Amino acid sequence: MKECEKCQADNEDSALYCERCDSPFEQSNTSSVTVKSNSPVLTLTDKKTCREIVINQSCVIGREGDVEAAYFANNMHVSRKHCSVVMDKNDYKIEHLSNVTPTKVNKRDVGRGFKQVIRNGDTLTIADMTFNVSVSIPAPAVPETVSFDTSSQEPAATVAKFIIICPKCGKIYPVKDKNERIKECDECDDYDKEEISKISAEEVTENAS
Repeated sequence: MKECEKCQADNEDSALYCERCDSPFEQSNTSSVTVKSNSPVLTLTDKKTCREIVINQSCVIGREGDVEAAYFANNMHVSRKHCSVVMDKNDYKIEHLSNVTPTKVNKRDVGRGFKQVIRNGDTLTIADMTFNVSVSIPAPAVPETVSFDTSSQEPAATVAKFIIICPKCGKIYPVKDKNERIKECDECDDYDKEEISKISAEEVTENAS
């Protein structure tokens, strides 16, 4: 129980205002309800104006409520704090707060102190305003993938070159064309240096810089 600072009346811990004097209780800046990224989203659509009110956490609805207060501000049938929306284990529940006009789910009054579960397809009546109810679970975010079409790329330019590789020491000699020959390898000794004269040039390709 918690005590009203103005009239010292005892109230339920979950009460948003004093039942005796209607004074609002100071609310903590931190909500007791943890809202996950995949928590259901409650959408209320006004049947007359088609205005949508999107709710994704616990809140108070009314002329001085937490959500779309300006939309209700000019309707004096709606109380300052008319009803509360409570998220409880991924279910949305409606709690009636007003002392003047009713809150109804599917045309049935929600009694004070009772939390009525509200589901997709229900209707919610706040004073003389009726809303269609939609409850949906957002799809998890999918990382954006970028496709890359390699077929549109032009092939890299290449340059043909010719080389002769010494069969004895492996030294590479660049040459001008395929028919060119090297008589002696300058890395081999006298016994092996002429072995390179038997080797034909090979064609190699390199990317043009």
